[in-house]
Amino acid sequence: MIELLSGSNDVIWINPFGPINGPILPNIYEAKESLTVYHPGMNFLAMPSLMLLNEKRRLLQVVIYLIGRDFEPDLVFMDDPLARCFAVHYGKRGALTLYYAGETDKEDYPGAERNQLAEAVDLVYKPGKLHAEITEEDFIAALYKRLEEISRLIDAKKAEVVV
Repeated sequence: MIELLSGSNDVIWINPFGPINGPILPNIYEAKESLTVYHPGMNFLAMPSLMLLNEKRRLLQVVIYLIGRDFEPDLVFMDDPLARCFAVHYGKRGALTLYYAGETDKEDYPGAERNQLAEAVDLVYKPGKLHAEITEEDFIAALYKRLEEISRLIDAKKAEVVV
């Protein structure tokens, strides 16, 4: 879906985890002209009690990276319930914030984390469930439908702000 978004937008995808065999230190690569992928590196402090510290470190690394690129986002799109500090930081700077609340969030994160992020963002998008046995064509069509729904949410929010 991020690739589809980058078709007519300059997108920097902050992938908090990267691949299993991903780098320990921050890694940046250009997937295509309008899509840059940035891995902030792995959390060195993997203890649950230090989760907030890890998230603030990740935010600081991303902010420094974006300052170096002279890039100020208009929209911050999050699918990680632990990214609340991103919503707060960029929301204060005037960026529209959207939480993509996928089905896996319910399994992987406590309700409190999801609820706190939902309260911190401007918009919450809950996608419909896709069938397990879906064709590639239907999958792509479903992604486009989700992007259209997200676009309508964003347009409605922008219209609400203007009024």
